Amino acid sequence: MEDCYTYFYMQFYFSNLNMGLKNGLVVFLLLELFKVNVADNGPEVQTPLGRIRGVYKKSSEGYTYSSFEGIPYAKPPINELRFEEPVPVEPWKEVIDATKSSACPQRDIKGLGPVIGEEDCLYLNIYVPGEVDPKNSYDIHFFIHGGSLMVGSGQLASDSFMMDNQNVIFVSFNYRLGPLGFLSTEDNEVPGNNGMKDQVMALKWLRDNIHSFGGNPQSITITGFSAGGSCVHLLYLSPWSKDLFVRGISNSGSAISPWFLKEKPLIFAQKLAADVGCPTSPTSALKACLKEKPANLLMEQIENFMEYVHLPMSPFGVVIDTWTNNPFLPEHPYSLLARGKMLDLPWIVSVNRNEGIFPSAYFCTNQEGINRDFFEKAHLLLDYNYTYPEKDRKKFATKIKDFYFGQNDISEENFDKLTQMFGDRLFMSGIEIAAKLQAKANKESVYVYFFNYDESTIKLADFLCPQRKVSGVAHCQDTVFAYGCFVFHDLAESDKHMKKIFNIFMNSFITKG
Repeated sequence: MEDCYTYFYMQFYFSNLNMGLKNGLVVFLLLELFKVNVADNGPEVQTPLGRIRGVYKKSSEGYTYSSFEGIPYAKPPINELRFEEPVPVEPWKEVIDATKSSACPQRDIKGLGPVIGEEDCLYLNIYVPGEVDPKNSYDIHFFIHGGSLMVGSGQLASDSFMMDNQNVIFVSFNYRLGPLGFLSTEDNEVPGNNGMKDQVMALKWLRDNIHSFGGNPQSITITGFSAGGSCVHLLYLSPWSKDLFVRGISNSGSAISPWFLKEKPLIFAQKLAADVGCPTSPTSALKACLKEKPANLLMEQIENFMEYVHLPMSPFGVVIDTWTNNPFLPEHPYSLLARGKMLDLPWIVSVNRNEGIFPSAYFCTNQEGINRDFFEKAHLLLDYNYTYPEKDRKKFATKIKDFYFGQNDISEENFDKLTQMFGDRLFMSGIEIAAKLQAKANKESVYVYFFNYDESTIKLADFLCPQRKVSGVAHCQDTVFAYGCFVFHDLAESDKHMKKIFNIFMNSFITKG
């Protein structure tokens, strides 16, 4: 079942389609949103915190499972708790009706469109094969959604798809996004990384409560794609994550992906404050004022941070928070990897053949703008805005342009080189470096897979640039088969076979390592 987030995420892909198809997509998603297979009496679970009532559903292949959506794992991060670390949820007396999904405040991937979601959003979803029996000891699959740390929800992974695997409990959840989750004032007022701290809080909730659902808290595998994959990898490097999981899978993301880490976050915090009429200093006044502003108003400012064709992808992201006494990320991930300072646990990381189709698709029908602006905007396109001194930007842009295009302009004829350039910088190089460093330091296994299946009837490259044929295995293409993302029609037979392959290998890793 997809939620409203899927529409806004996919709005990016379909933004240039005619309105007829766009309206059809909306109708389809609304139908999916309200499609629930419910038995007369839903399952109830007694947890250490209180009782929870869910519903029975059927998976896409007809298996019955128990669904619990909207379980609070932390106090609502509203009012005085905005911009604060998550606080554990308190026990409740009434039975929680766990039949409704949610999303944190967000706009679409371009920073446009209306704000959806509620600030009271720290909820998780638990899906259990068949009936709940606390005497069981299922392995746990804990999914971290992607979306550039700006958009998304736990519902992005299809529970009806995932529960075709009847051997594990599947868990998804929301974490705070954008400035509400990743604002930092570079001091103890708002140290940063609250969205990551939400993830740790959700894992702690599972450790303490999943046994009530028949789950094994000693066998939690964390997975995620894109920004979610980077989050998975970062949890290997953070001192906050110890003893909370036993293995992980990162699809198309690593902790050293350049768009994932933010340098000089105070600049972004001050800009946000100025845009909504708050003082920019001292940081205590900045924080107090931003706490008083409506959440939607803060999220509406996202478009002001998109400096060139909806880039950078993540104006608010993970920070190296050495300015606090208990840093989530005490030093640069590369340094931690190079020194072997990570959890020594099994890890799978993946790349798709043509990762850079996002964002090269922004230029799939018109290369005039990027040819005109390349030397002035390459630092934004390739996310090295704060990595090198301003005086060196054009020098690096010239070297990059010469390496990929020689003396030629960017055109449809060499568009694959543009895709390669984006893919190398934003995804491939970071993943390759991270995998090599982690494999060198780890005793446990590190696996890398390269996804090259280009026969699917669901091609994200077509969604990214619907106006013309862009061939390739795009960013997130493997998530169609790993998590049921972006599956808007029945799978072809070849796709069903690929889904089965993913089911077998992911189930093997989650249950056996």
